[in-house]
Amino acid sequence: MSIYNKTKYPGVRYKEVDTRQHKGKADSYFLIRYGREGQTINEGVGFKSEGIDAKYASAERAEIVKNIRLGTGCQSLKEKRELESKRKADELARKETQKRENMPFDKLAIKYVEWAKGEKKSWKNDQSLYLNHIKLALGNVPIKDISMIHLEKL
Repeated sequence: MSIYNKTKYPGVRYKEVDTRQHKGKADSYFLIRYGREGQTINEGVGFKSEGIDAKYASAERAEIVKNIRLGTGCQSLKEKRELESKRKADELARKETQKRENMPFDKLAIKYVEWAKGEKKSWKNDQSLYLNHIKLALGNVPIKDISMIHLEKL
């Protein structure tokens, strides 16, 4: 069992980790304790070598305790990490969608012809139709901007 040392901040403890070094000494791992739904929760905040100190851990604990009392926001570090991870995934998905929507029709058509070469016997007909008729009208138009007006002109 590890030996935890108190800090001057309530609910914040640290332990010395001999397997990690920071400035020639054993690294310190900060933990916070708080109560939620009648249970005592212990969560690790981070190592001193990663820039975490007792004051930062105390601020994190204060925010979590406030959220528990008010019933809003993240009520644990785990929830906070999951929310941040979800936000990053949503942002990445949004950027990917935007990238696809802004792709010119020409790139999509080239990918289609490459696929058709291996899957369809009539791929040459599709390629000819695209190069001789469709490319002139829709080649540089982003996919999201193609409307019925563009299609009627064909």
